[in-house]
Amino acid sequence: MKYHQILNQPYDSQTFTKNILVKSSETLNLETVMEFTAPNTTGNTLIKAVVMPGGNLTLKGLIRINQQAINSQAFLKHSVLLIGNGSQAVSVPELEISNDQVQASHASAIGPVDQSQLFYLMSRGFSKSDALDLIIKSFLEI
Repeated sequence: MKYHQILNQPYDSQTFTKNILVKSSETLNLETVMEFTAPNTTGNTLIKAVVMPGGNLTLKGLIRINQQAINSQAFLKHSVLLIGNGSQAVSVPELEISNDQVQASHASAIGPVDQSQLFYLMSRGFSKSDALDLIIKSFLEI
């Protein structure tokens, strides 16, 4: 899948958000491009993904700010939660900036379920499966 946004009007503002569930034995490649071609634009790309056991995810994100897009602000974030054994994810955030009068940043985090959260929920009477479901739903909602 590929998503491409272009901010081509002054003071344009866009936020692209996507929640993804990669099922067991599924492979998914997602690419996003947010292109800034006008001044004073603001854009955010926020991707959250859960990769189930045996699933495989590749995220590529690009923020491209051209010379005319002065005073633009951009942010790209990939957050991935790995579930169980054999789940894999790769995140490749990129910035291409052609002028120095912008604010642009990116962040990427990939990690497994926090075992202390799982233990806490199970100590409160949740089954492991229900606790895991709650953690996944909470991760995608925040």
